[in-house]
Amino acid sequence: MEHHKQFRKQTKQLSDVLFPVPESQAYMLPRPEHFPPNAANASKLTDLQREIASQIPNFLIIGVQKCGTSALYFSLCKHPNVTCAARVKEPFFLSQTPSTRYLARYASYSMPSMRVHFHLTYAATCFNLDILEPGQATLEASTTYFESDTAFDIISSHLLNAHHIKLLVILREPVSRAYSHYQHDMRRNGLKPNQPRNPNNPYHSERFDSFISATKEELDILRHCREVDELHARNNLPHKERFDYEAFYQCVNDAADIFRRKYKRQLPGYLFKGLYYGRIRKWAQAFPNRLHIMLYDQFRFDPVAELNTIQYFLGLPNYNYKTILDDISHEYQEGSRYPKLGGAEIRQICEEFFPHNQLLAKFTGIQIPWNEKLRLDFGGNVYTAQWVEVPSKGTILRALNLNINLQLKHCLGQIPNLSSVGQIKLKH
Repeated sequence: MEHHKQFRKQTKQLSDVLFPVPESQAYMLPRPEHFPPNAANASKLTDLQREIASQIPNFLIIGVQKCGTSALYFSLCKHPNVTCAARVKEPFFLSQTPSTRYLARYASYSMPSMRVHFHLTYAATCFNLDILEPGQATLEASTTYFESDTAFDIISSHLLNAHHIKLLVILREPVSRAYSHYQHDMRRNGLKPNQPRNPNNPYHSERFDSFISATKEELDILRHCREVDELHARNNLPHKERFDYEAFYQCVNDAADIFRRKYKRQLPGYLFKGLYYGRIRKWAQAFPNRLHIMLYDQFRFDPVAELNTIQYFLGLPNYNYKTILDDISHEYQEGSRYPKLGGAEIRQICEEFFPHNQLLAKFTGIQIPWNEKLRLDFGGNVYTAQWVEVPSKGTILRALNLNINLQLKHCLGQIPNLSSVGQIKLKH
């Protein structure tokens, strides 16, 4: 009799794994492949740890890489009401491949137990819950979250505190950010003097011998997608109230994916990561009044003022950040060691970012002087993206040079009935 009971029990356990049903534990909880190999076991948490874990992190620094996130993170850690309990500054948990598998399987489900288990596992893996006390805030700063669709979906809808978590993002002039990113990779993985090339190290290839060669493939994609965007604008702009480079950003994503599948390698993203406008819209819409955008230059040259603004945004008590000013400044020393940029190739890279920088400034309402700085430093033609009121009826061409712009404006001035207007984006 005992033998039959044991057999039935083993059969049911096997059935729950192979053919899970909504009532079974295997169906209600994420599977092991949905977590990194070092993931903690959330079932071993105490009641107090579960309560703390369900409420953290209170805020996240979501990016961007090489924009001062480390200086911002360690500055916030100095606040007496903030405990930096993250085991590492950048765990990347919510943007890793296992999290993508989790989201792909459970995105369409609404099961509280599954959501709770995932969040508790994330908190127990990335944070030391033993040093956290009730009322203390904590954070982590994974720079991949800003560009990760998986991280966006999980943070906005799958974390238990998604309805009140606050986000910080720091942005830097795209060309300077790309150059710093390249130098960072070369310092860690690049070819050293008198060192033979390692064929198994992609950073030892000739593609990474210079910043220009390392960004050539991405620059070619940006140029191609700009042409695709211009064609899309000519065909679709008369039927839209506004046009925000949707075709361009979709083209960049598709081209990068095609490149990865064709050449079996990932583009480093030196230039792609600087296309902030395509990403910031999504985050701002999902987190209204809970996303704080700051600029690298402002934080670097007046960190105390920026940190005072941030602590007010996060609802933290006032703290005198002047006492740690030397520690903050120390985080910005590495950039002075890099050779200066210059040349016609750099001007061509700058020109690709001009319209996107302007659209970012328009969308955020922040005065962003990047285009003026790039023009003064490197020269080049400053392409702008202006919204010009025009009649919605008739054929509207997207002007590509100054002469066509003047002719188009002259023609529009001759068209009657201007009460019904659309918008066109001109480039000059």
